[in-house]
Amino acid sequence: MSIEKICSSFKKRYGSPRLGNKSNPLDEYLYILLSLRTTYWSFEKVYLSFKRQYPRWEDVYNTSKKKISEAIKDAGLSNQKATHIKEALRKIKKDFGSFSLKSLKRYDDVGAEEYLVSLPGLGKKAARCIMLYALGRDILPVDTHTQRV
Repeated sequence: MSIEKICSSFKKRYGSPRLGNKSNPLDEYLYILLSLRTTYWSFEKVYLSFKRQYPRWEDVYNTSKKKISEAIKDAGLSNQKATHIKEALRKIKKDFGSFSLKSLKRYDDVGAEEYLVSLPGLGKKAARCIMLYALGRDILPVDTHTQRV
């Protein structure tokens, strides 16, 4: 059975839940980064609080790593995640001239994935999640356990 048929049958049976994923690729990066090694309830709450505190990416860029870490502490690994956020924003600003990953819509799948995995804290599955949910790509994110099966 082809992947298309499998996906189609899953969609008919279960629908297409968003699971809180974001349509803005940079917001999705943050959402996924906060989700690493924590529970859904923790990172969802932290994400919403963080976005209220820092509604614009410029605000995040202009604040200290320590303040970012404090704002996301309930999601776990806050120092590491804060470092990733600061480094990613520096790279994105340098590469695209603004705090946006929307330029990746012009990249092919390989190029978009290569760029996303170059961002701190992202692996192949997370990059593909951003591509699927925020860039509208027909791609299937698979973690190592699913791939093994």
